[in-house]
Amino acid sequence: MDYKRFLTVSSLKREDNYMRKVSEDFVNAAFVQENPSIITMAGGMPNPQTFPILEATLKLRDGKTIDMDAKNMKLALQYSGTKG
Repeated sequence: MDYKRFLTVSSLKREDNYMRKVSEDFVNAAFVQENPSIITMAGGMPNPQTFPILEATLKLRDGKTIDMDAKNMKLALQYSGTKG
């Protein structure tokens, strides 16, 4: 669905924030994620070794379950940029 029809003229003129875009590129870079010795000051990438939750199993109303192993939990608990 094209949501542009719901936006005002001034909203349509807005551009992406340059610093946020550069920061996301840096934080998502493979060399940062694969090298635990790098300490990045960029927002949104806390050290996963400090997370108190290691794994989780979520039970849905329909009876299905979602298992989060340690690898996926480390990704799920990371901050991510807002798109708004």
